[in-house]
Amino acid sequence: MSPAPDSRRVYTVTEINLLAQRLLQESFPSVRVAGEISGFHHQQPSGHMYFDLKDGRCVLRCALFRASQREMRFQPANGLQVEAAGRLTIYEARGSYQLVVERLEEAGLGELQRRFEELRARLQAEGLFDEARKRPLPAFPRTLAVVTSAGGAVIHDIIQVARRRWPGIRILLCPVQVQGAGAAEDVARGIARVNREGSAEVLIVARGGGPMEDLWAFNEEAVVRAVAGSAIPVISAVGHETDFTLCDFAADLRAPTPSAAAERAVPERTEQAAALARRRERLELAMRAALERRALHLRALRGSYALGRPRDLLAQRMQGLDELERRLVRAAAQGRARQAERLERARTHLLALSPAQVMGRGFCYLEGARDGRPVTSVSGLAVGQAVFLVLRDGRAGARVETVEPTGPRAR
Repeated sequence: MSPAPDSRRVYTVTEINLLAQRLLQESFPSVRVAGEISGFHHQQPSGHMYFDLKDGRCVLRCALFRASQREMRFQPANGLQVEAAGRLTIYEARGSYQLVVERLEEAGLGELQRRFEELRARLQAEGLFDEARKRPLPAFPRTLAVVTSAGGAVIHDIIQVARRRWPGIRILLCPVQVQGAGAAEDVARGIARVNREGSAEVLIVARGGGPMEDLWAFNEEAVVRAVAGSAIPVISAVGHETDFTLCDFAADLRAPTPSAAAERAVPERTEQAAALARRRERLELAMRAALERRALHLRALRGSYALGRPRDLLAQRMQGLDELERRLVRAAAQGRARQAERLERARTHLLALSPAQVMGRGFCYLEGARDGRPVTSVSGLAVGQAVFLVLRDGRAGARVETVEPTGPRAR
């Protein structure tokens, strides 16, 4: 056993930490601790892992060195319930005690992780996380709204990055509580306020990193539904790159950090200037090419015979018009002659068929005395019937003496 400390001696900090470490190691040479992993981040370059074990009331710091990970069959993550076997010791440099884990076994999902998965499955079934709901961000927003804590580095980083990239951007801060009791309701109200105000074209919901319990407000149903129901496109920037919340799934875009959210929310001035310069160069090249084509065409026109001797060209056009006029007059005269010839033939034909012409040669025809109709057959005559003989210059009355049919009927 270690000797008891001498109350009359003045110890250095290092000596006190060494004494406490010796007492702790002798009292707890081997322990098993059950709890939920919290505050776990990605593995260090050395390969060592650092995290907390917590229960409903307290937190215990843990160190899992690379050599002790060989038989581990799972990847530690925040929210997992585990059993850790190891020894208690003190980290001398800070004077804080910790559990040096020699074996880590998975015991199941923690309560927060279970709630996370249950709510995620239910909201996903409703379609709140569907990719088809995601909207593109505006290319050149004039106003950027940020729902986050008024203090801390998050809003400072967003303002700095956004204004460096696009100096004219207007940033509207909606300060909210991002951790603890009532935080979820406050964040949801902040999102609703930004939507009611209506001047922002893009909205960032942001918070710095932390363990799962610190980020839990962004896993609450009220916040997730507020993000999904926002009329303004939302970028979720909650936690660090390895942290995921349900808010990330409902947002139109997830950014790994608040600074990255600002980069995605606004364009970069120098990039846009370079793009405009490239477009201007392409436009100038196209205009020069078009002008060169027009110049070539103009030179060709100047060198042409027609434009070189306009009077000759005009004389040829006038001569052509005269020729067309002569053709038109000749065609009209020929047409009139043909029409006159056709009319004369028709008149001669009509005259030849005229009864007056026939009667002029001594012919006449009979007319009934009663009806004045021409008699065309002896069948229409009767002996003693009064008729008229119609001649060229008049008619004479007569009476039928005999009716003598001719042809087949007479026989």
